[in-house]
Amino acid sequence: MHYSVIAAPTAEPISLAEAVAYLKLEHGEEDAFVAALIRSAREACELFTGLALITRDMRAKAVHQGTRFYLQGAPIQKLLAVSASLGADTHELDVAELTVETAAGRSYIEISSPQTGSTVSVDYRVGLGSDWNAVPETLRQGMLRLIAHQYDNRSETGLSALPGAVTALWQPFRQVRL
Repeated sequence: MHYSVIAAPTAEPISLAEAVAYLKLEHGEEDAFVAALIRSAREACELFTGLALITRDMRAKAVHQGTRFYLQGAPIQKLLAVSASLGADTHELDVAELTVETAAGRSYIEISSPQTGSTVSVDYRVGLGSDWNAVPETLRQGMLRLIAHQYDNRSETGLSALPGAVTALWQPFRQVRL
């Protein structure tokens, strides 16, 4: 299974001005670095929770081997397009006939019509919403704390665990897979 972003988020859950104010910096001083910390904090939050915070369009592609086709990210807003190809023959499936199901914390669609061995491509929209208003404040607060932690510890090398306060804020939103 291969997943790719086909339309990236158009906003971040934390604005540059909000992060700069939280860090008590002069605006413009280190904007590029702080913007990178914001992206990094969003990605860490998404990996930890399994949620796509800001809406984006994704593509899942795999060889069809069974009836369940798993999708990455949550919550799935809608299916955009589904196609199956075998050799040079490609046909579109009617997305109105497909529904997204969830079991054991994983979203999937049932696809029974393509021939086994076909390459199936599913385009879908995933995310809590299109801007920061859709992101729960608890997740945003965790992101701000992670941004501050990364800013304060930027000279350290190597990987470090998420700060306890951050994981405590994010834990209730974590998608558990069995």
